[in-house]
Amino acid sequence: MITQVKRGWLNSTAELHDKGDVAFYLPWIPVAALANDVTLEDKVIRLKQRLPGDPERYKSGYVLLDNEMVLFQWNGDNGLTLSMPPRFDGQKGLYRGMFGTQEAGHSATNCLAYGMPFRVWDTYKPREFDNSMVYFQWSTQLDLAHWNSYLWRQTIPQSDKNIVVHGMARLDGKGNFWDAPGMNDMTLLIDSVAGGGNVKVNRTGHLNDAGQFDVRFYVEYKPGSFDAQNPRQAESWKRCPKIQEIQAEYDRPTQTLHHEDR
Repeated sequence: MITQVKRGWLNSTAELHDKGDVAFYLPWIPVAALANDVTLEDKVIRLKQRLPGDPERYKSGYVLLDNEMVLFQWNGDNGLTLSMPPRFDGQKGLYRGMFGTQEAGHSATNCLAYGMPFRVWDTYKPREFDNSMVYFQWSTQLDLAHWNSYLWRQTIPQSDKNIVVHGMARLDGKGNFWDAPGMNDMTLLIDSVAGGGNVKVNRTGHLNDAGQFDVRFYVEYKPGSFDAQNPRQAESWKRCPKIQEIQAEYDRPTQTLHHEDR
């Protein structure tokens, strides 16, 4: 007999069950109790017991807290703490509310930490950066080139509207990819989500790393990508776009490579 059972785990709804209904044991889901409450800003999650598995191998991954997906990048105390880098403010955890879920507070009384299997990484946070973020970058350099536009072609499984590809272009190495987009002497950065269409640049590279043209791609998962209460209606988090082609249109002054008078 099972006594003192708490109901409604995994964001399920407590319901009536008939005598003779089958009960399933779920040992393959790593699960642990929280050692204390988790606030909106916490970057460290403390557990009463570590998630099942070797903590030397299970060093990073996603955990589900209520309906919030959280990415931890390393563990400590033999798996009893799950940690992530901070945001630029130094306080808030960077990888809270992943796969389009909402950052929230969680009670140690009512919430468990579920280790979640995953197919693709979600690390995108606008105006933030950490070396653990996932991106794809293409770069080229042409002295004195006037960059007219760029485009990329992408395939998004099932044309999923919850998945957005950011194609960010930077000229002359001016600015960082986490800066606010702008075209001025401090920052030459464009953030576009117009996959398949021409993105206007209209700028000649002559500053800093003159002629350097970088395009970096990030993938954003919008709200609705994951929902523990309606998993069959929220499957975007299992999908990943593909970048198939990158083009840059430019003009360049004519150069005389050899001249001979006779």
